[in-house]
Amino acid sequence: MPTTMERLQSLVEGLYIATNEGRIKWTKDENLDGYYCDVNFNRVEIVSEPTQRGESDIRITVYNSSGDAVDSFTDTFFGNEKPRFISVAHYYTAMSTMLDSAKRSSSGADKVLDDIIEALGGPKVGDDDIPF
Repeated sequence: MPTTMERLQSLVEGLYIATNEGRIKWTKDENLDGYYCDVNFNRVEIVSEPTQRGESDIRITVYNSSGDAVDSFTDTFFGNEKPRFISVAHYYTAMSTMLDSAKRSSSGADKVLDDIIEALGGPKVGDDDIPF
């Protein structure tokens, strides 16, 4: 049976992959200065929390379909554990990248950029031959 650590690792890595592939739509949560996505009638929130050290921890909170918080953790939970299925050095990197992607997903920034690039006749993102 998987441990809590293994489950949370899989959650973070799965969210990271799905976010990067655009399979998750993140929405701004005006009440807590964070972002959330709904997955299979459950909700996942991601926020940046300032620490006493003057840095930020990234917190993920998971809610069940009734709206009850069932788990909450920060990147520090993973200590020195390395992600197993994604190419980043630490869980902080994965979670902070995911937070940045959630902001872009919520605001539609990438769609706007793609529309402008297309209007300019530029290549689609990911094209190897860049004409300008």
